[in-house]
Amino acid sequence: LFEVFIEGSRFGGRVEDALGTAIFEGNINGSEVSFVKAYIPEKSSQEAIMEPIRYEGHFANGQYEGTYEARGTSISRRFTLKAF
Repeated sequence: LFEVFIEGSRFGGRVEDALGTAIFEGNINGSEVSFVKAYIPEKSSQEAIMEPIRYEGHFANGQYEGTYEARGTSISRRFTLKAF
């Protein structure tokens, strides 16, 4: 679980979660979403993945659903993105 803080009119900004602070940049095009999250080493725990994490999903059931993968690792899991 993490919160996304969108900055300005672009789909990008800051992420805060239990592992620390990250930046993200991406796109929402119609029913598709994609973005990359990267933790800031000096503002994140040692448990945070320091490789960029790529998220890709589609709009379904009133939210975005998809998968994320961390480059250079075997980590690949599902995610849900909701607006609050």
